[in-house]
Amino acid sequence: MAKINNNVINKHMSNFLKKMAFAMVFLVLVLIIAIAVGAKTASACNSCGCQSECKSGELKCSSSTSYKVCSQYCNGCWYWSASKSCPSGTVCEGGHCVIPCSNECTSGAKRCANGKVETCGNYDSDSCTEWGDAKDCPTGQSCTGAGICKCTDHVKKECVNNDLYWYDSCNNKQELAEDCGNDEWTENYRCSGDWTQREKIKRGCAYAACYENREWANEYDCAIDGKKCDGGNCVIKCTNECSTTGAKKCSGESTYQICGNYDTDDCLEWGDDKNCAVGSICKGAGICEHVVKPVSVDLKGPESIGCQENFTLTWTSINATSCSASGAWSGTKAVNGSQSMAAIQGSKTYILTCTGNDGSDTDSVTVSVSGDVPVAEAGDDKEIFESSSILLDGSSTGSNLTYSWTCNGGSLTDASSAKAVFQAPSVSVDTYYVCTLKVSNNCGFDTDTVNILVKNKTEKGLTVNLTTSTKSGCITLRNVDLTAEATLVGGESTDQITYYFDCTNDGNYEKTVTTTARNYTANDLCTYEAKGTHTASVKVSALGLTDTATATITTRRCGGGGSDDPTVLLDGHPDNGCAPLKNVDLYAEVSPNGHGDGDYTYYFYCDEDNDDDDYDKKVTTSKTSYTAEELCDYSESGTFTARVRVESGDDLDIDDETTIEAEDCDDDEEGNISIEKLVSNVTDKTAYLDSIIAAPGDVISFKITVEAVNGDLENVELTDILPSGIHDARDIYVDGSKVSDDLENGLDLGDIDEGDTVKVTFTAYVAGKDSFSFGQNRIINTAKAECDNDDCSDEDSATVTVNKTQVEGATTVSTGFTNNPFIDSFVIPAGLALFLIWAFKAKLIKAEEWLDAKRRSYFAYKSRKVLDLERAKLKAQRIADRFN
Repeated sequence: MAKINNNVINKHMSNFLKKMAFAMVFLVLVLIIAIAVGAKTASACNSCGCQSECKSGELKCSSSTSYKVCSQYCNGCWYWSASKSCPSGTVCEGGHCVIPCSNECTSGAKRCANGKVETCGNYDSDSCTEWGDAKDCPTGQSCTGAGICKCTDHVKKECVNNDLYWYDSCNNKQELAEDCGNDEWTENYRCSGDWTQREKIKRGCAYAACYENREWANEYDCAIDGKKCDGGNCVIKCTNECSTTGAKKCSGESTYQICGNYDTDDCLEWGDDKNCAVGSICKGAGICEHVVKPVSVDLKGPESIGCQENFTLTWTSINATSCSASGAWSGTKAVNGSQSMAAIQGSKTYILTCTGNDGSDTDSVTVSVSGDVPVAEAGDDKEIFESSSILLDGSSTGSNLTYSWTCNGGSLTDASSAKAVFQAPSVSVDTYYVCTLKVSNNCGFDTDTVNILVKNKTEKGLTVNLTTSTKSGCITLRNVDLTAEATLVGGESTDQITYYFDCTNDGNYEKTVTTTARNYTANDLCTYEAKGTHTASVKVSALGLTDTATATITTRRCGGGGSDDPTVLLDGHPDNGCAPLKNVDLYAEVSPNGHGDGDYTYYFYCDEDNDDDDYDKKVTTSKTSYTAEELCDYSESGTFTARVRVESGDDLDIDDETTIEAEDCDDDEEGNISIEKLVSNVTDKTAYLDSIIAAPGDVISFKITVEAVNGDLENVELTDILPSGIHDARDIYVDGSKVSDDLENGLDLGDIDEGDTVKVTFTAYVAGKDSFSFGQNRIINTAKAECDNDDCSDEDSATVTVNKTQVEGATTVSTGFTNNPFIDSFVIPAGLALFLIWAFKAKLIKAEEWLDAKRRSYFAYKSRKVLDLERAKLKAQRIADRFN
């Protein structure tokens, strides 16, 4: 260690400390000014004013054949040394010079070689691994799979405790191979003279096989009781009254007797009288024959009635026990009776079916209204600029008509005539208004609506939606298409839109294109190599506006890459048939090939578009095959892809797909049903559209139109279950009349004649803002109509896009004590500096004691640094010598 000269240090320290007193005041002033103006400093250096590049003892490669050593220099910091060459024939790996080689295997791994076990390790002078010498398995065991010695199961069978058991190649007893059973008496009896004998089955195990022998044993001597043996029983001699057990004979017009043994002897006699069923008589050999009584029904009612006129249906029946109504009425009816009916519109058919013991009969009556119910026509949808007017061109069929117009905005002139005038209000954005025409006469009423778009010339808007060509797949998933659909409001068809496609939503765009098209597909754009859920995005810009949208793609690790990889095979049963194709079984069989932990979790998906978490059935079992019975239903014709995913342990995650063909086997289109569903934002007063935009808490209205196409429809039922985000369906109207039925459990629309339509409207509420995430939330509401006709169903959807916006808060950062630049930057720092100078002069601040303590601290610090420097040099030299 270098010797420290205290006299020299004291001399220099005396001069240094004199300057330190004035320097400290200046430094304090500088620090206060820096704090006042909000300056922030960060030091990456240590106490000696330098910054270390590395840590003591670290090594690193500077090239494939050279390395560097971390050494401490005179300033106390650690730096990388100059490059040092590795010895000839070696390369640098992890900062160390080693002989180059390549691993044959993973250390500790095992394998089978010619029935023996080889273990992977480092058995030579290099640093790489290789397979060691092959070793024999213990006696009776053989090498299988990944170098594991096992006894061979089920090599032989041996008798143990009168049962047959399996033994392995190591002579270990295994599970029961066959239960040989126990001795057992049968119910077989025979006679041997006057003795009754019973058969016995003897069972056991001998010579490595189960056996079964039968023998007869004497049971009882009938002669002791003065009887004889007959058919294995002791019987008394007697005379039979009838010849055959179970034979019958008539004992009266509607009674019969059965031959059998009804007393204590062994002979046959006729039993007690038995009655034939009601309506039957006994004939011949005791046979009861039924007397047929046919059923008939007669339903009567008026063929024609006036508008709003009530009427009565009456009916009678013969030999009927129950009656039921269908058609325009329903329910269970008495076998004879009458019922008052409310007024109807158009023509209705009433059907009555009565059933008895010997069949059924049906009668019907059709009642027509001899008047004309009006049909309202509100005219075509219209467009108009704000603060202007337009003629509403309404009309109707029928006589003695009364007109009434109502609108959800603006104002009307001549609202009680067919030709009313709509006055548009001022709007800030293009807004839809709905006007309703109601036409009435003494036979009823009808309504129709017209949508009026009130336009604001200054409105501009831009939105975009993103979809992908696939939602999921096996890694590596290649050539995924991204399709963007842009909606431009307030522009022209020639306005250009720029699309920025990003496969991973990381801000790096894989494709940018500018076009006038409102839809654009970036074909074969994205590739996903890692397992997980990936987010793709698109940004669009036009008219000075921008918007973004995202979509997710899920990738899985699938087996089958090599002969030793795990695989799974999926089959559908049946895999084809006529639509609707129901109760399809999915059968999966796994070949684990040494992977997994022995338990397998099967995830079955009837549709390939389902996400990994949206499975139709999940089951965990130790079996390598499983059948999901009657799992999938395909209501429509087409080609469908079913999928199975299997997991086991950390190294088995595989899947497979199979196709199911549901064919359109019925070309008869008669009696089809058609449904259309639209939605309106009542809060924003929009028209009924396929898709609208709403805010949390808005009131919305749905309009559903059901039409009979190519034939009449019977017993039409409409179902509409509100999705999450929309609630409280109310104010349900069917063709303008309010009903109290429940749409979720099915709304009965009755019969619909060919070409006729039924309109259903109801309102609902968008959920509060806490139910949605920030940005666009798309809610799809689907309605389904069904009827009694074959293959009679249809469904349609309307979309509500809920926008939830977030207002970013401001963060206030103080720029000083008073936020006044002059006071904070000059007055306060100057005042603090003068105060510190005065305090120093007045010896309120004891500088001498502080400086003396600093001097002692400096001596100790300098001694440690010199000692550490010497140690670092010695250590660096030893490391260098080791590698040279």
